[in-house]
Amino acid sequence: MDVSQNFKKRTAITMKIIYGLCLILICSCDCTIRVSGIIIDKETKKVISNASINLLYGRDIEKSNAKGYFEVLDQAGFCKDPVIVVKMDGYKPFQLEIKNSKGEISYTVKSETVWIEYDEPFYPDSLNKNTFINGTWINKCSQDFFASDTLRIYLTKYDTKSEIETIKSNIRPEK
Repeated sequence: MDVSQNFKKRTAITMKIIYGLCLILICSCDCTIRVSGIIIDKETKKVISNASINLLYGRDIEKSNAKGYFEVLDQAGFCKDPVIVVKMDGYKPFQLEIKNSKGEISYTVKSETVWIEYDEPFYPDSLNKNTFINGTWINKCSQDFFASDTLRIYLTKYDTKSEIETIKSNIRPEK
């Protein structure tokens, strides 16, 4: 066997080893993401069935069952921090990012406000027409959850009028 054939044989073996190591490395990066929880109406404390739960950056979209329970799973090439979005007709959506850093789990809830103009100016002090409020900021998303082995997510009904009335009733004139 001459030198060039020996070199080609060694190169072929080396390339097979490199390809094998790359395959092992890629497969070892697989990550299973599993998020489970219960969807609850914030006001009535009753479970919500048929809510849509989407695992962003994944392929799993589920519905909560009759007991409000859901579980979303994804097999990913690399472990990303899971973000779940919960939607249900008549309720504000809920979005939660779950971060796991060295065994420490932290949660980030999406918050997005929108300015709502009142139909007519609101006078906190009916005797003072110089001071009025013409609108308010309200949150577009549900915000409440409790984290344990299973997430408990509380959806807020989408009712802008009653939310504005609650805000107005909490405004007190300065004395």
